[in-house]
Amino acid sequence: MNNTIFFFFYNLAHKSEFLDKVIIFFASTFPYIVIFLAFLFLIFHHEKFFSENPFKIFIKKWKEVFLVFFSGIFAWILAYVLKIIIQIPRPFVQFQNVQ
Repeated sequence: MNNTIFFFFYNLAHKSEFLDKVIIFFASTFPYIVIFLAFLFLIFHHEKFFSENPFKIFIKKWKEVFLVFFSGIFAWILAYVLKIIIQIPRPFVQFQNVQ
């Protein structure tokens, strides 16, 4: 099953230069944009930000900030632990003819 999914996506590679660039963008740059936008959302989603003391209001919203960033960190840690527990060779290691 894993090999079938891998070769489905591998066969799409190098067919279209535009599609290759889109996939590379979503794999490398887009996660940083999402993190930045999540941070901006946490700061600006209340009208209270434009009050006289926005830092005090930001401190009051620490639960929201913690929840957003902790969930991402928790997902990363969980994926790392599962990668250690379930040791399956990567497709580019298993198949020598894959570039």
